[in-house]
Amino acid sequence: MKALRPDPNDPVPGTSATETPGPLLEVWLDAGREGRVFTYACGPHRQIRVGDLELDLVSRCAMRAGKQIPLTNRESALLEFLMTNSPRPMSKAMIVERVWDQYFDTQTNVVNVYVNYLRKKIDQPGLNPLIHTMRGAGFALRAS
Repeated sequence: MKALRPDPNDPVPGTSATETPGPLLEVWLDAGREGRVFTYACGPHRQIRVGDLELDLVSRCAMRAGKQIPLTNRESALLEFLMTNSPRPMSKAMIVERVWDQYFDTQTNVVNVYVNYLRKKIDQPGLNPLIHTMRGAGFALRAS
């Protein structure tokens, strides 16, 4: 993994809307990991991108194929977790502990329900599915 660090002499964003948003930090992962590029901005817009799916971490709004996708707070937290760990599969226990901040109860299907909500919003007909069920491992968000 390679990281580019912003120049310390770059302007830091202020409170004025006319100022530049500040330096960007981009992290490239090797091509074996499907060429994901995360762009973290030090300014007002922080985004994560996997394939054609973007998540704005400030507004908690997703965009896919140029269309805005409204998300609830829980859906955006789940999507953020899956995107930042893409393409690795995340187990239900890991998802519940990180997204719900609770110990995993094996009797609950809350993860399945919320993954289904995301699939209905993200994986639209005519687009390649991004959310994959990995039997025995959990769920993964992969651009393919």
